[in-house]
Amino acid sequence: MSWIDLLYFILVLLVILAFFAVLWVIGGFLLARSVDRNYRACPECKRKGAGYIVDTDIEILGTQIDRNKLTLFRVSREKVTDYYQCEVCQNTWQKSFMRENRTPMKGASDT
Repeated sequence: MSWIDLLYFILVLLVILAFFAVLWVIGGFLLARSVDRNYRACPECKRKGAGYIVDTDIEILGTQIDRNKLTLFRVSREKVTDYYQCEVCQNTWQKSFMRENRTPMKGASDT
């Protein structure tokens, strides 16, 4: 096997890898778009992707200190409620989820 054969083999391998990388990116984009359209589907008229956010409420549920071995974390929990409205039938609905933020506390010692 000569150097030219090795370079040709590496070139073909890189082209194949680039092809699969492009397929991976396109597939990820299509999957994310499909999930988003299903998440924003109107429950009244069943139209996919018709809902858009008109308002958002954030309710802070509390803050506490969590200890993970030697590191102290400040944990804040909040409930986020998004209000949607359908572009087609003007129906309104809400979806909510819980969000938890963990931030390490600087300068906290355990002595």
